[in-house]
Amino acid sequence: MRHSYFLTVTPRDEQLPVYLCTVGHVHQRPTQYPNGCPNYHWLHTISGKGMVELLGDLTPLPHGRGFLMYPGTPCNYWPTADVWEVMWLTFNGKDIDRFLQAWGMTPGFIDLFDVQYLCSKINDLLTRAAEQSDYTSAVLSGLLYSFLLELGWQSSREERQVRQRKRLAPVTEHIHRRYSQPISLDELANLINITPQHLCRMFRSVFGVTPISYLTTYRIIKSKELLLHQPDLTVEEVANRVGFSSLSYFCTIFRRYEKTTPAEFRRANLRNI
Repeated sequence: MRHSYFLTVTPRDEQLPVYLCTVGHVHQRPTQYPNGCPNYHWLHTISGKGMVELLGDLTPLPHGRGFLMYPGTPCNYWPTADVWEVMWLTFNGKDIDRFLQAWGMTPGFIDLFDVQYLCSKINDLLTRAAEQSDYTSAVLSGLLYSFLLELGWQSSREERQVRQRKRLAPVTEHIHRRYSQPISLDELANLINITPQHLCRMFRSVFGVTPISYLTTYRIIKSKELLLHQPDLTVEEVANRVGFSSLSYFCTIFRRYEKTTPAEFRRANLRNI
């Protein structure tokens, strides 16, 4: 489950607006960057706790907090618990400076609104990083862009956005816990005592998609984890475990999202792991 990838960046990759350099999900050990990391660096805590020395300050990094480090910034970090489980990635790109500036993302610490959703995006990067094809770096670039957009949303300190994120937290948490079971729009709206129409408007303003689209995306992400990490499961069993009652519908939705069938996705990726 915990692994990391160090990608070879080619001259063609360096022409991409953003490109992935490394990505990982590990039990973090003490790490020192006396001269800074050569690329942009993001890391957040899944469980346990660490301490980060960044920009002259010591800051604890408990569950739900992460930090963004620009290239060349001296930084040290180490666990302060028996196990410090983290997700991290490093990245770069010819347009990355303008992108981060546009979102107001500067070096420092971010308290995340929706840790699980951000983790799911890194899991997606981990899954695709295992592929070996001419288009892997381009696919990773698109997924990284999506990750950075989400991180930008979560780093926003605009008051209305913060209030809406907090109010929607029971909805996203419910989806993360119960995605394997039938979930209706009415059920989600009732969690925070608003109408389904109001929920859709609020959810779209915060996440850019409807609650049902968010649920479907999350189910597809979890299905890819099962396809790769539990190869003894049939595709139909995977579909049932992530909340699809119909195998044909699952395959249709999977192809819409991934441009391939679940079986083809499993075969292609298991060959490269």
